[in-house]
Amino acid sequence: MLRFISTGLLCAASFISTHTFAASVSFDFMPHQSEVITNFTIFPIKATCLISLQNEQDNATLHVKALRREGTINNFPLKKGDEIDVTVHHGETITLSAQAAAQVEFTNTSDIPVKAMCHT
Repeated sequence: MLRFISTGLLCAASFISTHTFAASVSFDFMPHQSEVITNFTIFPIKATCLISLQNEQDNATLHVKALRREGTINNFPLKKGDEIDVTVHHGETITLSAQAAAQVEFTNTSDIPVKAMCHT
């Protein structure tokens, strides 16, 4: 009986804490500007980002450079010094992951702003 109660409490705590640690953040990548993003946490993070552009028919290119540690963008691995160009479309979802203390530079090489609404 004690095992049953302990398991129930553990499940309840897991369910409650899952919503506590979930976070969302919005990034506005302006044309021809760079933005450095750092994972300040002590644990790896994963995020799903919804891309928004001013015009639904447009696409944009983000240049991504890993400055510190490792991560992934759309399951493509990036290590320190690696660079990749990612073409994004309105309504598209991209996935990101980053090790603790990882740092990445995003540069919007397009002529239109790109907004990314990310959820962990």
